[in-house]
Amino acid sequence: MHNALYVAVSKTDICQICNEKGYRTKSGKPFFVNALRHILSNPVYTGKYLYNGEIARACPRIISDELFQKCADRTELNRALRGQKQLDDVHYILTGKLFCGYCGNLMTGDMGTGRNGTRYYYYTCHRKKKNRDCQKKSEKKDFIEWYVVEQTIAYILDPARIEYIAEQIVESYRDEFSESKIEEYEKAIKRLDAELDKYVDSLLSTTNDAVIKKINARADLLEAQKKTQKVNS
Repeated sequence: MHNALYVAVSKTDICQICNEKGYRTKSGKPFFVNALRHILSNPVYTGKYLYNGEIARACPRIISDELFQKCADRTELNRALRGQKQLDDVHYILTGKLFCGYCGNLMTGDMGTGRNGTRYYYYTCHRKKKNRDCQKKSEKKDFIEWYVVEQTIAYILDPARIEYIAEQIVESYRDEFSESKIEEYEKAIKRLDAELDKYVDSLLSTTNDAVIKKINARADLLEAQKKTQKVNS
């Protein structure tokens, strides 16, 4: 899910893919955007979770902190795109694809008006426009769009370059779904099963309502972690 979001697959499409594969949320319901939003922003998948108000390491790391942060950045980027208004019906073809070289924030469509009333169109760093704390100057729309298209045709769409990119994508996929990763997930599932059994035994031996409530809450969390491991394996 996190990888899909990072490469700009929409949340709606991710939900559709999960539902088509038969995946369900921890409550047994189909995936919707709100549930997906909670999953993508939950630090438990980096091996951390909040328990009794404290951050504890309770399960094997599924994704890196870097990927988790990239997903947060992508979510912020999408929020910025939704908030961008259409300017004079001008089409900014680099919307969502152009980033500031100084701070890494999105470059969004902008407009200025000269003294004679002539309108000029630019791409401006979203951070600079919002907080004024980036030194990046605005780029003229016509020039930067021409330059990016020209460079894309000259370098990215070169047959040798396309073959190289395809090889790197395949290699990355193989690394992510290596045999060792699958074995790691299987070991995690066995560990979670053992811990769930321990809590079931504890439930059978106590009549204290407060203890039962805490054990049930912990068991629910473990079951959710177990389902996550199964999805990844």
